[in-house]
Amino acid sequence: VDADVVISQPFWPAYITEERMKKAKNLKIAITAGIGSDHVDLEAACKNKVTVAEVTFCNSISVAEHVVMQILALVRNYIPSYQTVIDGGWN
Repeated sequence: VDADVVISQPFWPAYITEERMKKAKNLKIAITAGIGSDHVDLEAACKNKVTVAEVTFCNSISVAEHVVMQILALVRNYIPSYQTVIDGGWN
């Protein structure tokens, strides 16, 4: 399939390989819907004049929220307390 733009996530099997770039002769830009570009063959992108971009800081807030919630879960003993509730030990 030929495309001018590819928007992908950095997860297998969506790697943008040289073989896929050769099939998309009109490809001009490969954008990561997230951060990182290790799923794109950067050498092949340079060779084929394909711009590689990412949405920088797109998930910074959600990562910070996740870290805060993990800290709260550890500090408040969430997992053992949850298991107590599941086992019927809370009233």
